[in-house]
Amino acid sequence: MEKKDFLLIAAILSIGFSLLGIRFLFEVDHVLYAEIAFEHGVQTVCLDENRVFCLPDAQNVLFEVRDGQVAFIESDCPDQFCVHAGFQGRSGRIVACLPNRLVLSIIGGSASVDDLDIFVGRVPTSDGDRNPDEEWRKIGRISGVGGSGN
Repeated sequence: MEKKDFLLIAAILSIGFSLLGIRFLFEVDHVLYAEIAFEHGVQTVCLDENRVFCLPDAQNVLFEVRDGQVAFIESDCPDQFCVHAGFQGRSGRIVACLPNRLVLSIIGGSASVDDLDIFVGRVPTSDGDRNPDEEWRKIGRISGVGGSGN
């Protein structure tokens, strides 16, 4: 190889690494939230503070937020799929506790369409007009079935 070949390779590599560096330099740190849909509405929880909590409408189910992730840690449901799903911290993840009519969805961050496995149902037509029955028809990634969660 000649000196020109090495210079060309070095130039291509430096341009590639520069573009990669610029991408990471301008990437915004997105805050994740958890939306917990229940029979009478939706509760939004920020995942930046560690805590253990339950919802007033579902005091038999305990949630934990730890290190930017959230999990069902206790439930009175028979199969415990929601508890076995573990901690979830990636945008687009959904875990459901069907006996208690609870759906935990991770929102925010930088999710892409490629993160979804399946979407069933239709999106509510008017902005901010959420129908709890419509929310139960939305299914994304149900992590509680036969997996470790993440």
